[in-house]
Amino acid sequence: MSQQVTKQLFHSFQKGDEQAISFIVNIYSKRLMAYAFKLVHSKVISQEIVQDSFIALWERRKSIKSHQSVLSYLFRVCYNLASDYVRMQIKERECMKQHEYFIEPSTDFCCNVSKQDFNQLVCGALSQMPARRRKVFELSRLQGLSHEEIATLLNISVKTVYSHIDHALSELRAILIR
Repeated sequence: MSQQVTKQLFHSFQKGDEQAISFIVNIYSKRLMAYAFKLVHSKVISQEIVQDSFIALWERRKSIKSHQSVLSYLFRVCYNLASDYVRMQIKERECMKQHEYFIEPSTDFCCNVSKQDFNQLVCGALSQMPARRRKVFELSRLQGLSHEEIATLLNISVKTVYSHIDHALSELRAILIR
């Protein structure tokens, strides 16, 4: 692509031409997808990150100074989103380790509460949750689906799945501690 065409494309893009952003997406999406996949090792998450990167580019199109910075901007946004995802993944794993005892009662807890009583407490706590949060939690913990599978099944983002599970575990902890 000649420099003149590139400048025209960039100028059209900054003015909000949807064909220009479509062209930019077609040019850079495969490279960005490969980069995101190297960072997060998940096709679904990579697709979401790339999509979010292009959305960020579109929303900030007027502040980008030159056509040469579009690609670097996209890679920077992609890197930041992937880093956020990896940090969230690590945080969730730590959180899961802390909350594991809510799914299977510990032996100390079993000494004071029967398994049936524990299950009743958990069922009662689950029934108090919003329907979507309860569904996500059940799919994850009771049916063993991955976060990506739940996101696809319910047509929500993986980040929303993480959020629902985190809130559900917090609610369970609060109810079971009482």
